[in-house]
Amino acid sequence: MSGPIEQERALDKQLLKLSKDVYAEVSWYNGHVFVGVRRWFLADDGKWYRTKNGLHLRYDDMLDVLAQSDLLIAFMQKREQEVENEPH
Repeated sequence: MSGPIEQERALDKQLLKLSKDVYAEVSWYNGHVFVGVRRWFLADDGKWYRTKNGLHLRYDDMLDVLAQSDLLIAFMQKREQEVENEPH
């Protein structure tokens, strides 16, 4: 069974696998470059489709996010610890 990478390659598009069902891609629209990071799923028709779950940012905005990735990870870890310590 082929996955989204092979399916999109046949359409002359490229995907980068980030995890089990999450892929990144670069696209162009209206003169702007975008980076999408989306979850994909295999439908009953045998084709792979993007879900609405994920990010779709302008290239420059994605670079800003990546430049702050250490702070973002620390923020997420702190919040995860807070949730774990909340009374149930």
